Amino acid sequence: MHKRRLIIIWGLSMWAGTQSYQKAHADESDGSFSGVSFSFTADHPDFDVPACDSSYGNVIGLQGDRPVYGGEGHKANVPWARILESSGFMPLAPNLYGTATQSCGPVTEQKGEAGDEDGGSVESAQTFSQWFRSSLGVNQTWPLTLVDTDPIEGQWTVGDDNYRPAGVQGDLYTVALYADFIYKACSEQEFELVFSGDTWAFIGETLVVDLGGTNHLDAWQSIRLDELELDDGETYRLRIFLAHRTSGTPASLAIKTKGMTMVPVRPITLGGGFD
Repeated sequence: MHKRRLIIIWGLSMWAGTQSYQKAHADESDGSFSGVSFSFTADHPDFDVPACDSSYGNVIGLQGDRPVYGGEGHKANVPWARILESSGFMPLAPNLYGTATQSCGPVTEQKGEAGDEDGGSVESAQTFSQWFRSSLGVNQTWPLTLVDTDPIEGQWTVGDDNYRPAGVQGDLYTVALYADFIYKACSEQEFELVFSGDTWAFIGETLVVDLGGTNHLDAWQSIRLDELELDDGETYRLRIFLAHRTSGTPASLAIKTKGMTMVPVRPITLGGGFD
């Protein structure tokens, strides 16, 4: 898949009940995401920090609906990738290198190159735990909805060269997005994510996008779902986490899926305790 930059539509969610919310949005083209945005100030030690290059390995998993910071990452000097006949060059999260099942067609891989140790300009696991947590005196939060803008059935796309979530004041913010989808084996389902800031995504419990760091304008990653160990016909959750931590720089965002209808999940408040 190629990067597409189209119009992004963000808005406050009208959460009047989980079932009615899901039904209203599941009928929209190829679906939508529900989520939460968090606005920060420069007083937070992890925000308004100097720009740093792309890193990987600092997020080590999920706890509830939030990513967990491990702090043992590295710079990525050369990206890991898969070369597919249908999609061409696809940069890959390093943890997925060598895991392709090959069950739905041959996959050729390109090994990347790890650089120096790099914590991604994060002070500690404790400060990172506030990125996607509603905390009085630390951040402000707003619910949001992300809607498909691609008129082609079977393709879900949004894009913005100067993205800022609705309600957020200033350049320092994080975003958490959630949607469910059904995996269909050997149907060429794909997912691609581009953001000029910290970027992570999970399908189920598997980290499928791992782009830490504050300023990597040209970096992106994608995954063909047939290369994961998923069960045909089962429902999986796609979780996306974004952080823009530098002032005075625009945030470029592009998200694209192929063959996946995104169904928004129940309202996730991401309050002080784990959900």
